[in-house]
Amino acid sequence: PTTKIDLVPWIGQTSASNVLCLTDSVLLSSDSVNSNWDYQWQVAYPSGSGVWYNLVDDTLSFLKVDTSIIADTADYRLSIDNGTCSYFTGDTTISFVNFPSLNILPGDSLGFCAYDSILISLGGNGLSFSWNNGQYTGKQNFISTIGQYVIEANGINGCKTYDTLD
Repeated sequence: PTTKIDLVPWIGQTSASNVLCLTDSVLLSSDSVNSNWDYQWQVAYPSGSGVWYNLVDDTLSFLKVDTSIIADTADYRLSIDNGTCSYFTGDTTISFVNFPSLNILPGDSLGFCAYDSILISLGGNGLSFSWNNGQYTGKQNFISTIGQYVIEANGINGCKTYDTLD
């Protein structure tokens, strides 16, 4: 038997990625399925180690990869046996990336005088920052209106962290 591993997009996705946020998952699937073949998914961790372990009870032609298996970068492959021959697919690396950090400076709850404003700065490792659903963007914002501001930090692979400023 010969096959390769496909990354299958979930319903509503245009494509699947092998770089995931910690709350995401991806579906790996054999590109050819035969009911007479025996399947066994394997993982190598750390990635590149070449030491493969069978994933217990993962004996279907597809596998949902999420942080319940390994919450870090790891290699996955599929072992197929047709009763006469065994075959291993090439390995597929799946990486999980952390959410970006977000710090509100000077704090997440502030007070200021009427008709005044205050400069709020954001710290953290986000690649971009958005305030109130894109009303403002960037790492700094002059606030002159009381209320609640929802701040979003976008990181690698579109992973997002949120915080609120009152």
